Amino acid sequence: YVDKALASTLGDGKLSALNYASRLNDFVVAIFVTSLITVIYPKLSQFVNEKDITNFKKIMVKSSNCIILVVVPIVFGAILLAEPIVRVLLERGSFSHESTLMTSNALRFYAIGIIGYAVKEILSRGFYSLGDTKTPMINSSIAVIINIILDLLFIKPFSYMGLAMATSISYMVTVVLMFFSLRKKVGSFNGRAVAQVLIKSIIASIAMSIVVLFTYDALVTMLGLSFIGECASLGGAILLGVVVYAICIKLFKVEEIKVLEGSIKNFFSR
Repeated sequence: YVDKALASTLGDGKLSALNYASRLNDFVVAIFVTSLITVIYPKLSQFVNEKDITNFKKIMVKSSNCIILVVVPIVFGAILLAEPIVRVLLERGSFSHESTLMTSNALRFYAIGIIGYAVKEILSRGFYSLGDTKTPMINSSIAVIINIILDLLFIKPFSYMGLAMATSISYMVTVVLMFFSLRKKVGSFNGRAVAQVLIKSIIASIAMSIVVLFTYDALVTMLGLSFIGECASLGGAILLGVVVYAICIKLFKVEEIKVLEGSIKNFFSR
């Protein structure tokens, strides 16, 4: 509500750009984050019911790592390809090139927060399985207050992009608060392993980004910027990027890649 109220003071197109970018961001979250968390939550509850805190903590780490492996390359891809993605999906009719630029800028800043949002949802499910709904509510309330403060600080120097940036930062703050709250509740649960997977995923995503950027530029040069040409360029660049990222993660010997491979095989077998 506050984001929309502030965006409405910025002039034509700014509020719409935020709304469209937020919807695209939510679409990605619904497909990749929510679907994974839905599978994880029953296992967390099972270990809590069995009073098996050791395996509870292991599942929390593995779940966080799986989410990171999926979400980090999406963030890099969204930042790199925000403009062509928005152009293919939305640029027609009254949605002009200027609208595409504004929406893609907002999408880049929203995308940064996907990592924070995803890990926050994992941590929240951990608290819920422990029967604690109070701690996530308190931490989320603090994050909302921080979001509003950052909105007011960022809106003048960064305009509508500052509002998206404030939202992403508030997600990151929530993750930090909830991480320490959960650690206080159940003890240490190998945060170093999560940090190691995050670093490996970032390095792999950087390699992926280089390949995606060159591939997209090369395909656009050959196929042009028509709707079909851009769709083909985007599809080819994304597909090659996924392959490069998967190879890098395999080379880094990240254990959780086996879990993701199993999930993908089960999905296609169904």
